[in-house]
Amino acid sequence: MIDTQILSGRVTDKIKESVSCEHSYSCNCIRTCNGKSCSTHCSTCYEHSNDYDYNIHSTIGTFTINRIDRQGNHEPPRFTLVKKEDAVAKTDTYINYIKGAKNSLFNMKDYSDSSLVRLPEYPLEIYDYYKINRTIVDGVTIPDKSSYDDMLSELLKKLGETKQVNVVLVFTNQDRLFAEKLKTKWLNGKKNDTVIVIGTKDYPNIEWVHVFGWSNNQMLNIALRDDLIEHKVITVTGMRDSLTKNLNMYYSRKPMSDFEYLKNNSEPSMVVLITAFILTMIFSIGFSYIAIKD
Repeated sequence: MIDTQILSGRVTDKIKESVSCEHSYSCNCIRTCNGKSCSTHCSTCYEHSNDYDYNIHSTIGTFTINRIDRQGNHEPPRFTLVKKEDAVAKTDTYINYIKGAKNSLFNMKDYSDSSLVRLPEYPLEIYDYYKINRTIVDGVTIPDKSSYDDMLSELLKKLGETKQVNVVLVFTNQDRLFAEKLKTKWLNGKKNDTVIVIGTKDYPNIEWVHVFGWSNNQMLNIALRDDLIEHKVITVTGMRDSLTKNLNMYYSRKPMSDFEYLKNNSEPSMVVLITAFILTMIFSIGFSYIAIKD
């Protein structure tokens, strides 16, 4: 039932910090003998009096930029590029009771029987220390895809802090059934997600919109969908404005404790199944032995 969500925030500071030297070696070794037995005793020495770490502090934790020399005397170019208020993201694990009891809430057979060829994986890849692409493109050309990713990062560096929300944007040239199948595959998204699926065969023209997620206020999904459809043509600016308005107005993160009741419906793990099988075999052999002995 362990799952992974994306947390978003912003850089608050960057510091070159003096830390204990990590490069130790044995030194001042002394060999002593006592009769026929000899042993060597060494001290631990360090190459430097200290090392330097290049740390990026943010609202969601600290990121350390790799050194470019052994001690860290020289500032890494990647560290130089960092500015306060830069957007950051990281993965975070949590207990997902829904994942453990997915057959109780979703028709997984309907998903597995899907005739759709393309159902993308959920975007979880962090790159360049703290960056992530939240926009997925399926079967359609989106020339400004990177602009959507940049916009989402900028938007979520504040809303991720105040609302604890994450946004995933999906463009597809498939029909509405795609969104329903994706919702099932992704189990309605992670606990802090708002997922927007836009159907477009001729970008930037909008054919349909489907929004899903676990917000306590489901009015978010309806209002955001209607707002985007009303635009008829999707733009980065229009998407940003719609998200800003509706997330601030309607989004409320649903605590996973609301689904704790599903613990009793959780499907047994493979470890549990194997353990049960082994115990059953032991008991069966034991009973058989007793029966034969009697």
